[in-house]
Amino acid sequence: MKKNHLVNYCLFFLLLTCFFLGFYFNEDSAGGGRIDLIEHEWGNLSLFKNKPLLEALTSLNYESSRTPLFLIIHKYNFFINEIQDLRVTTFVFGILILFFYFLCLKKIYKNEEFSLLLLISSLILLSPYLRSSVYWANQEHLSILFLILSLIFLHSSQNENLKDNIISIYLFPVLSSLFAFLAFYSDQKLFFISAIVYFFFIKNKPASFFFCYSLINFLFFIPALYLFYIWGNIVPIESQFRLGITLSNINIFISNIGIYFIPFFLMIFFQRKYENLKLNQSQVFFIILSTLILLFTLPLEPSQEGGGIIFRFLSLMYLKGLFKLDWAIFKIVYLIINMIFLYFVAIFLRSSLKNIFILSSLGLIFYLTYFSYQSYVDPIFLIMIYTLLDTKNTNLTSPKLVYISFIFYSLILVNSLLFRLYII
Repeated sequence: MKKNHLVNYCLFFLLLTCFFLGFYFNEDSAGGGRIDLIEHEWGNLSLFKNKPLLEALTSLNYESSRTPLFLIIHKYNFFINEIQDLRVTTFVFGILILFFYFLCLKKIYKNEEFSLLLLISSLILLSPYLRSSVYWANQEHLSILFLILSLIFLHSSQNENLKDNIISIYLFPVLSSLFAFLAFYSDQKLFFISAIVYFFFIKNKPASFFFCYSLINFLFFIPALYLFYIWGNIVPIESQFRLGITLSNINIFISNIGIYFIPFFLMIFFQRKYENLKLNQSQVFFIILSTLILLFTLPLEPSQEGGGIIFRFLSLMYLKGLFKLDWAIFKIVYLIINMIFLYFVAIFLRSSLKNIFILSSLGLIFYLTYFSYQSYVDPIFLIMIYTLLDTKNTNLTSPKLVYISFIFYSLILVNSLLFRLYII
């Protein structure tokens, strides 16, 4: 066995072992997972188990801002009788996420080494938000599982040997749409996946396929129309206070996605490929225009809740008085950090319609939400970098980049654990 294969396998088993140990030791690295399960999720599930479905969906005791597929599935999960049963079930879902993500990467990077793809897929196990979600039965992980399943069928349809096959023409598009809608019914923040899958498959297809496929997608969307009708909104009744136009979340969105490009920048820096860091005129214009938008939408006040890794850190430094500086100084620092992240977006993402649609859709979720969290994009954004987004100036399967990413995300997890110990 080659040395690099051995290293990849060792790192993979290290991550897998840490993932199991985190569950055993009741880790809550993202914070709030345990509390959400005890105070909200278990109550929601008990409501759904003990009440007729329609009554539960419209109950004021239904405390969730997500579409209800997670609760509907576990309503009929007869294995679950107590909280620990639910935790074990969702932990198993976490293992399935890893397995199917690896299969998805195999579909995309057909010629890459098995051990390297295994390591890349396991990077999501370093996500504090995925870990807390599967350890403490929060709902985000189910939408991630369905997202990955949808992408598997999307990329399977591109197999050269199946292009004229009835399976590729009809079955794979339908299954990809089905799981995309299941992701949406698990968390409406992933609505854009259904749209991407739909437009991907109707492109350059005959009219007969277009009408048939459009009808199928409309049928998949009918339950959402009914949900929105009985709720009178796009979220359950009790959680509608969470909706609201929040301009400052534009800044939070940029900082929340920007951290995922840091390993790419480090890779270019270490390789001294400085020519990849140059900007053209359109990119400079993009950064200037975006900076002006960020300048006029900076958060007016610090926040003790949510906001993502960067903004939460700056807020706590100010609120705890670690530096005797006015909040305006922290805002300037935050703007500079976001300008750097805008630069990363410009040099690492192509100006494609798909990228623009994905970023706009994710940004819209932040814009329309009063409370915003890093979990809105983590680890979804990392997954999409490898499966859906059009990247440039970097080789995603470069072993050096993967090792840098391993170290980077390990540091995020360790610091998240230390942060929870410090603030609790």
